[in-house]
Amino acid sequence: YEKVLSDRISRMPYKPLISIILPVYKVKINYLTECIESVVNQIYKNWELCITDDFSQDDNIKKLLNKIFR
Repeated sequence: YEKVLSDRISRMPYKPLISIILPVYKVKINYLTECIESVVNQIYKNWELCITDDFSQDDNIKKLLNKIFR
């Protein structure tokens, strides 16, 4: 099924940019990791992930976001 979808996507004359907005505040690190991985692993690749951290106090969240986006 993934191959079929990939083929269809490759034939699309226009591939719009999909913006995903993800606010982060006091989220469990495993949920945040799974969410980001879910986006990264999409078949459609013309996307942007915009994450805003609302001053999370959890250092693990800060470390994860810095690791991914630096």
